[in-house]
Amino acid sequence: MEKDIVSETSGDFRRILVAMLQAQRDENPQVNQTQVEVDVDALYESGEGRVGTEESRFTQIFSQRSFPHIKEIAKTYANRYKKTIYEAIRSETSGNYCETLVTIVSYAEDQISLFVNWLQDSMAGLGTRDDDLIRLILSWAEVISTLDSVFPTYQRKTNKLLTNAIESETSGDYKRMLISIVEGNA
Repeated sequence: MEKDIVSETSGDFRRILVAMLQAQRDENPQVNQTQVEVDVDALYESGEGRVGTEESRFTQIFSQRSFPHIKEIAKTYANRYKKTIYEAIRSETSGNYCETLVTIVSYAEDQISLFVNWLQDSMAGLGTRDDDLIRLILSWAEVISTLDSVFPTYQRKTNKLLTNAIESETSGDYKRMLISIVEGNA
């Protein structure tokens, strides 16, 4: 997979994808507040606190720190610099690299809401992005082993039941398969 990423991407986007593939993310759920403070300052000094951006520091922190740690970085950054980490990322980076960093932080803060947003996007507008919808339902059924936690968040954000949204956006065997997966995991 790394070979494909290297041949199909470039720049900072390539570097963050390769860094994530190397699976060096800390999985410890305990957050070291001292390290959070160091990382917050490093992110500021590598971005908003200088002319130009030192993307390598962003890549290192967001590809190696645990998700609870990144969630704490987001809170601490906003408190210290009166700007969200999302605003800092968007002002200092761009393109796919920026969206990758934003997604990492979003996942760290609330993976269920991120998933619901992706579901909404896959079914929004004219036509359904079927490949995205299938990938989301199948991968999340595997990852969280139950979609229970998604239902209330989806309904709160959309005022619709997830099963009703899928039924209105799909048809035939495809619809029955997705509904079966969703209901089987409920």
